[in-house]
Amino acid sequence: MSMTHPYRVQVHCDKQMHQELKKLAEARGLSRSQAVRLLVEKALTDQGGKIDYRFEAIERKLESVLHAVTAARVIATESAQAAGAELNSEQLRERIDALLERYNKL
Repeated sequence: MSMTHPYRVQVHCDKQMHQELKKLAEARGLSRSQAVRLLVEKALTDQGGKIDYRFEAIERKLESVLHAVTAARVIATESAQAAGAELNSEQLRERIDALLERYNKL
């Protein structure tokens, strides 16, 4: 392994891809190995961005669900109080948890 390159990349590809890699390397003043490494790193970075975007989307959806659950508990508590039922927040939480367990079984 050379001291100037932390690692070398060897690619087995068809003639057309080999020529395109050679053109890229010449255009950027890189060795073919460096050109391949550049393309691999770019592809990994692009994939990382897609994964980050997916995690952010999941996080936004989870926040929405948590907000909806909190709002539902507040509305349920207010409805129970308006109907004259005496449910404290712990009893209400137990009933909601029981409902969720029942729906999870479906």
